[in-house]
Amino acid sequence: MNATNATTNAVAAKPPMDPELKQFLAKVKAMQRERDALVQPAAEALARLVVVCANRTGQSQHLRALLFSLWNGKPARLNETLGLDWELKRDFCAVLLAFGHDEFFYKAVQAAFEARGLFAWFTAEGDER
Repeated sequence: MNATNATTNAVAAKPPMDPELKQFLAKVKAMQRERDALVQPAAEALARLVVVCANRTGQSQHLRALLFSLWNGKPARLNETLGLDWELKRDFCAVLLAFGHDEFFYKAVQAAFEARGLFAWFTAEGDER
């Protein structure tokens, strides 16, 4: 038996993948593709949210509380979303869905706030207006 036949036989002898495992892996790949597609819209949404935060309005305080909760893991009240206009809610949800992706995590949030000179305000403990 030559080396080519041995390799072919070894591949042929490999048992078929369990259908449940195959389905699970396909689902994971699909989810990763979906998450990858969310990064760019989330970055654009975050840029819009930071512009609103720069205005230091009531809505900016709600956004800060929600985004700061993502940033530091401290709880925020979900009803903070009730004080947001529809477009801001939609943008926050885009950020929420993408947050944690390798390309959209803490550094992306920090960079967005630093670009507007708001990072110190963003990371300050408490509700500073």
